[in-house]
Amino acid sequence: PTPFRYNQFGWNVSGPIAIPHVVEGLRQKLFFLVGQEFLRYRQSPTQTGIVPTALMRTGNFSELLTSNLYGAGVQLVDPSTGAPYPDNVITTGLSPNGLALLNAYPAQNQNQSSYNWEESAPYPQNQRKDTVTVDYLPAQSQQLRFAFLHYTYYQDNPFSGNFNRTPQVWNWPDEVGVLHWTWTIKPTLVNDLTASASTDHVTITYDTSSG
Repeated sequence: PTPFRYNQFGWNVSGPIAIPHVVEGLRQKLFFLVGQEFLRYRQSPTQTGIVPTALMRTGNFSELLTSNLYGAGVQLVDPSTGAPYPDNVITTGLSPNGLALLNAYPAQNQNQSSYNWEESAPYPQNQRKDTVTVDYLPAQSQQLRFAFLHYTYYQDNPFSGNFNRTPQVWNWPDEVGVLHWTWTIKPTLVNDLTASASTDHVTITYDTSSG
């Protein structure tokens, strides 16, 4: 199996909000909680594929004449005349766009029966969760709570396009704010009110540093 590492860690601090000898009365009414949680995934997956050979990148497609990992044997013909190319070698009329497409694939580094390219690359994923909560007890029968949650997700997928040419990068921050009021009017009647707002931002980009 490919190496895999998972780490989860964090911290929490909570308690009353009070300034000694200044606002001691809030010690029984106002409380806070602050915390963070982190997740780390570390793995290095392996990807295989079929890529053009060095000969194909020069217009020599003789390797396609016989059945192999590219499929059944095929004879290439000149599209302008219909005549077959001798030995599947294109010597004139090579398309610059076609050559650029062939060279966009990574170079062959394997010679297996079902693939001729193999690569391993890091695939990191990070998550972070921030929590801030404030509780206020204005009376014995009432409680007000404000909570703010911030969540970020990041991943760098090295093989999003099957090969390693266009790694896909995700940045995904979310925020949620919640205001919660609970009022115990009497033992058989409770009023509960919650108001919340949230945002969800997803940014997906591609790492084009490889060209």
